[in-house]
Amino acid sequence: MGISPPGAPLRVFLLGQPRFEVGGAPYRFTAPPKALPLLAYLVLHRLAPLPREKVAFTIWEDETEEDARANLRRHLYQLQRALPPPPRASSPWIVADGDAIQWNPQSGASSDVDDFERLAAHERDHVAAIEVYGGDLLEDSYDEWLFAERDRLRNLYHSILADLIVECRGRRDVQRAAGYAQRILNSDPWREDAVRHLMAVRYEAGDRAGAIAIYQQFDRRLREEMGVEPMPDTVAVRDLIMRNESLPSAITTRASSSPSASANDEDDEGATEISSATLLPFVGRENEMERLRMAWSRAARGRGRIVLVGGEAGIGKSRLAAEFALQAQAQGGRLLTGTTTYPEGKPFQAIADALRGAAPLLVALDIAPVWLGVAAQAVPELRARKPDLPTPPDVDPAHERLRLFEGFAVCFESLAKQRPLVVILEDLHWAGEATIAAVQFIVRRLAQLPVLIIATYREEDAPRVHPLRRMRRELQEEKTLFTIAPTPLGREHVADLLGRISATGGGIVAGESEADVLRERSAGNPLFLNELIQGMRENRGDTAGSALPETARQAIAQRVARLGDQARALAEIVAVIGQGFDVDLVGDVSGWPENDVLDGLSQLIDRRIVKESGRRSGFAYAFTHHLVQDTIYAQVAGDTRSLRHRRVARALEETYPERVGEFAAEIAHHYELGLEQEAAASAYLTAAQRAIDVYAYDEALLYLDRCIALDSAGALRREALGLRETIRSRRGLRQEQREDLDALERLAAESGDPLFV
Repeated sequence: MGISPPGAPLRVFLLGQPRFEVGGAPYRFTAPPKALPLLAYLVLHRLAPLPREKVAFTIWEDETEEDARANLRRHLYQLQRALPPPPRASSPWIVADGDAIQWNPQSGASSDVDDFERLAAHERDHVAAIEVYGGDLLEDSYDEWLFAERDRLRNLYHSILADLIVECRGRRDVQRAAGYAQRILNSDPWREDAVRHLMAVRYEAGDRAGAIAIYQQFDRRLREEMGVEPMPDTVAVRDLIMRNESLPSAITTRASSSPSASANDEDDEGATEISSATLLPFVGRENEMERLRMAWSRAARGRGRIVLVGGEAGIGKSRLAAEFALQAQAQGGRLLTGTTTYPEGKPFQAIADALRGAAPLLVALDIAPVWLGVAAQAVPELRARKPDLPTPPDVDPAHERLRLFEGFAVCFESLAKQRPLVVILEDLHWAGEATIAAVQFIVRRLAQLPVLIIATYREEDAPRVHPLRRMRRELQEEKTLFTIAPTPLGREHVADLLGRISATGGGIVAGESEADVLRERSAGNPLFLNELIQGMRENRGDTAGSALPETARQAIAQRVARLGDQARALAEIVAVIGQGFDVDLVGDVSGWPENDVLDGLSQLIDRRIVKESGRRSGFAYAFTHHLVQDTIYAQVAGDTRSLRHRRVARALEETYPERVGEFAAEIAHHYELGLEQEAAASAYLTAAQRAIDVYAYDEALLYLDRCIALDSAGALRREALGLRETIRSRRGLRQEQREDLDALERLAAESGDPLFV
């Protein structure tokens, strides 16, 4: 490459592989490795002078203050030497003094980033903008500060492409639409919205077989490489194509378009929708996302940690985690997700859920069979996939639980060796002591590995005595945990959100008055805001003339009241069943024919009461939010509720006979609420025995306490007392152990049993 003469315009290319031109000719840039990120940082922040301290600590974040400043001085000198002479000596490329540095806006230099952002700002220039985008920002560099800027520019690029796809489909230019969809997939092969667009344009071009082939190829890749299924939205497009039906004009089902977005969105807080097919725009979370990106950057470089995302119901904890997961996956991260139901279905539920999703990969990795056998005690799917796993040998009872925790950690460590790992654990406020202790162990064990754990919880449901509080205190002291608390959306965020909905034909006309009313009434809670917007749509955008509800529960109740009789009846039935359910279970509880159940579920899905869950926690369907379930459950009459709880308990026993032990705690819960105390006591005893098998002794004690309290006939009391006494003995609770022994002695005396007399 030649060196251009002094005074020729300088052009810097930072998108894709970095390069330079002077006067239109290539220019050789030779400087130390850190000089290029320094240059990029100055170019990207060109609008104002930057304090030297900020630049130094950003580029050399791991260095001491003195070393960072020295590095900046040295690299700034090398950078100025590596650049060509400026057009005028009085107008250098970089302006620097003792306090600040700036890429000189008067120097005449230009960059592809500047051009891309300028063109992206105007819809008429979008085609030109995507041609300027030559790839991700400094795509082979891994400085921590780059990730946020790289994601911002890439997301803008994808957004423009998505708009162009919709525009081309609208004028039947299927060839260009397909090309734009393929560009998205070239940048991010897991973008399911792009897959749906590509299927749609092939189908609309008359190539039905080609559209189905695209789905099949993506489905196969997902299952082989990620161990997950396509999103329900993608399956729905496939089904429409299979039936030769027309497709919606826009296939933009959700902002979260990852291969496991449906799993990420278990809580759906803030992930609300304008219709059955679109989520509210993701707004007002820039600070929270930035903190997650920083944590991910450090974790990806071997500084594992946990982030607790806490807040009130509906504030957007799960949506935040899901949106971040998309970015982590786009950077090559592997995603696992797990959730906790109420009541916690079994000890370690969220951890087991996460590992269950990776079971196909775990049994294929080079993991010592003994550790897989240990983990299989809580994740039986591992043994189902590899029946020859050894049974863990007996160890000292004091070390049994630690060995199980180590088995979990070995599994996560093995997954992280291949690719940095993100683990999202939902609703830990419902988790028991055993789950929290396991999470704490795993965080400590993986502190030097590329693992980021994100755990969501509701502050109001995690009181001071909750084990989650203890974990938070201890890990904060060890600097392996920090917390994020999403705040209510501000008025400007609501206005931005309404403007985006209005601009895309979301069914409402937004103005300042609507933004003020919605912000005031919703208090910035995204879930409540969604309910209000749903009401606006059904009232044709009227906020002033309609009776707006005072709370999220009232808004949900109004939406449920608008359901048809069949759908409303089904909603009440599944609300009693719980957060997750299957068609077979609903049919057994309701007594309805399968077709009627499916018709009712279809209506509930259309109205965003329930969703397809991709068989999270073993069930195919789930409520979109626990508040939806709670609100509907509260509307069921007491006698009807008790009757249905009994039917649910029996249906769980009969529909899933091979999983009765797994569902024992839920069965007991339903029997107790169904006022069948003896059956509940028996199920609690089974749940306690299962908890003991995985060393979850706190949970076992709770189940045994319920068994003893409910066993009025006393038939199960001796066994329950014996188990409780054994646990208390093992834990050194001598006074409590003595009480159990006295109770056993009284039982023996009353029955004439010579065991203690």
